[in-house]
Amino acid sequence: MVHFVLGSIREGTDLRKTLFAICAVVAASAADASQHTACDTRNVTVIANDPEVSSRVCTVADRALARLEKCNLRQTQPITIEIKAQLEYGHPACLGAFVCAENRVELLPPSQISDQMDDTHAFAGLSATDLFDSLIVHELTHALVFQTAGDEMPTVSANEYIAYALQLDSLSAPNRRLVLQSHPTGTPVMADDLNDMVLMFSPGLFAARAWLHFSAPGHGCDFVKRLLENETRLNPGGY
Repeated sequence: MVHFVLGSIREGTDLRKTLFAICAVVAASAADASQHTACDTRNVTVIANDPEVSSRVCTVADRALARLEKCNLRQTQPITIEIKAQLEYGHPACLGAFVCAENRVELLPPSQISDQMDDTHAFAGLSATDLFDSLIVHELTHALVFQTAGDEMPTVSANEYIAYALQLDSLSAPNRRLVLQSHPTGTPVMADDLNDMVLMFSPGLFAARAWLHFSAPGHGCDFVKRLLENETRLNPGGY
């Protein structure tokens, strides 16, 4: 059985020549000694072998889901967040993935994320824990886009626009500046600047453009709502 997975992938890999957001992979199963933790305030279960990481995920997920709810993204089904040293789905360069068919997020642990970081990474200036927290937001956004839009899922670039915009929105102002400074882009950013070519070849630039567009007057969650309802679309054209 094949699942389609929305994921977060390191920049500067061979995978840039494929569509950044989608991985088609064969399902597999693996058992480990991880503990299942039900978060107190949300319909979220964390699977991890470190209680401190589980607690952190619950805290970040609670904050993220509250923010996403205000941005027209609704949780309608339980979500599982699994922290594992090797992702079951996606390309080896993936830092995290959302498995649509299972309403399950997979993430590398913070300690392993630091091993993946180098100067080419779109979020290279962030600490491993700050990046980890933001990846929770990114993948939960994919989950809620899926649960909210259902069969009317927006295009890949629109899906990633929403995930990146809200990921950067979740960062502290100093951390967000680090990401924006590493991918300078002209302002104002127009919708045509958020296309599949940029997403494929420079996901970091796409992320920076997504937040600058999202944060501009008249856009924000209203623009997300229009994307979710397919009232507007992002142009799939080139640079």
